[in-house]
Amino acid sequence: MTPPAIGTIAPVIKVAGAELAASTLSALIGMTVSTGLRLPGRARLDFLDDGFSISAGTTFELGAKVVVATGTTTLFTGEITGVELDVERGAPNLRIIADDAAYKMTLGNKTVTYAQMSYSDIVSKIVAAYGLTANISATSDVQEYVLQADSDFGFITEIADRVGYDWWVDGGGTFQFHPMGSQSGTVPEVTWGSAASNLRHFTVRASALHPQQVTVNGWDAGQKQPLTAQSQSVTTKPDAALVTPYLEASSLASSSKVTTAYRMFGAQGDGVKMADSAAIRALAGSVVAEGRCEINAAIVVGHKVKISDVGPASGTYPVTEVEHIYSENGFDTRFVAGDREPTSLADTLAAPVPSSFRQDALVIGVVTNLGDSTSPKGYIKVKYPTLGSQIESAWARVVSMGAGSSRGMTFLPEVNDEVIIGFEGGDVTRPLVLGGLYSGASPALDYGTKDGAIEKRQIVSRLGHVVELGDGQQPADQHIWLTLAGGKHAVKLGKDGLTATVPSGEPISISAGDTKIEFDKQGNITLSGQKVTIKATQDVEISGMNVKLKANVAVEASGTQAKMSGSAQAELSSGGQTAVKGSMVMIN
Repeated sequence: MTPPAIGTIAPVIKVAGAELAASTLSALIGMTVSTGLRLPGRARLDFLDDGFSISAGTTFELGAKVVVATGTTTLFTGEITGVELDVERGAPNLRIIADDAAYKMTLGNKTVTYAQMSYSDIVSKIVAAYGLTANISATSDVQEYVLQADSDFGFITEIADRVGYDWWVDGGGTFQFHPMGSQSGTVPEVTWGSAASNLRHFTVRASALHPQQVTVNGWDAGQKQPLTAQSQSVTTKPDAALVTPYLEASSLASSSKVTTAYRMFGAQGDGVKMADSAAIRALAGSVVAEGRCEINAAIVVGHKVKISDVGPASGTYPVTEVEHIYSENGFDTRFVAGDREPTSLADTLAAPVPSSFRQDALVIGVVTNLGDSTSPKGYIKVKYPTLGSQIESAWARVVSMGAGSSRGMTFLPEVNDEVIIGFEGGDVTRPLVLGGLYSGASPALDYGTKDGAIEKRQIVSRLGHVVELGDGQQPADQHIWLTLAGGKHAVKLGKDGLTATVPSGEPISISAGDTKIEFDKQGNITLSGQKVTIKATQDVEISGMNVKLKANVAVEASGTQAKMSGSAQAELSSGGQTAVKGSMVMIN
């Protein structure tokens, strides 16, 4: 009988491009190669290090490339990142730890911005920085601006949640980024009781205690209205007859829905992807299948495995974790399949445990109530459409500039205005209105920008009254301008002059005690005061259809030259004595 090839009974291991020496390979007492969705792959190599010959050698240097294969199939590609030496009874045990290149994405946080890029392009750029070959399914929407404030590992995982993708690194070291459950191809089959595939152990558990539908809420800032997206039918799930009723749970459908506002979205297509992704995550743990068989390199994460001859549990299962285990008992493959995510590092990056009384993020609100004379001053009520609620909030304090006892700017938003809401200490019972927002449906006025500088600032009321502060470069653009709604009533104090205008027929009155200047509706002007003095350094001219000078006591007109004339008629008269005096008097 011909003995099996070495690759079928023991792994083929290469370090720094060379296969392990026979003496080193013979000291291998165990090996585990682990891969999982959204996790770096890891290989653990255990050696019996008699005489410390391996640990003292240079074969396993930090950073050396490690490749593990079975036959012609590569199970793992990575580099040495750790070592562990255990000395107790007998020969020392040496463990070499290698991780695939994705581990580098977990090291440190960073702040990076991406502009005008799709999510798949962002992932490609990040992965390329680590020297990883990538196979990435394109995402369609171009994002105007994306801010990263996390490790690359956490950031890519969050992107995956947003677009409904999974990521993993395959045995050859290629980074895979694809829609959940989208991978096709030949499905490996393992059969209970078959010597060929040798399914040694299989267990499956199912639970109906999971939501059937997920709804996510968003906000369309352009239209100033809430968005709602519901998950579609989830296809990435086992199809075995035993577990299907628990996945569908139709008898519980009326009460098995969940609404979440953990992640916001602004486009309907994004919302559907997020709802689908959340629905798949919501099924996590509802079906868990675990199996162990003879080494089978065809079973890989991101794909499916077919289980046969296990009665109603027979069917296909999406694979989420794979371990290839070499020991004195042989070379086996252990796999975990079903609708769940790995319960390890990735779970620490998941959404926080929800609380009915806590909301750490800012949310959009719409003003519903300004109160009345009995309501607390400076408070309003809002509703939270982005949280799926159309019910009024508690009274919310409004942040105001210079606020204090009976002072500060009293600018309350109007009913139906869009506002940004924060919560004191994260407590949803203590909302704070931080300010109003412009949107496509409620656009801003001219912001007064020119050539990258602010030329004017405005305060505009609901009716359209305007207070404008001009900060332009020219004197004509430097002013304080008060304008009544409609623009016909205005007062402008500028470096180029002071002007005050009102429409014809509108009265003007300027008073200082009993002293007044009045413009009435007919256009008449009245000046009244204790004493009225008119002075000019040049000429004073008074003209009109009729000009009258009247004094209760005396009228006096004097000058170096004095002249009174009438083009048609002139009359000089008095009720008493009339005197005409001069060095010469001419009467013609």
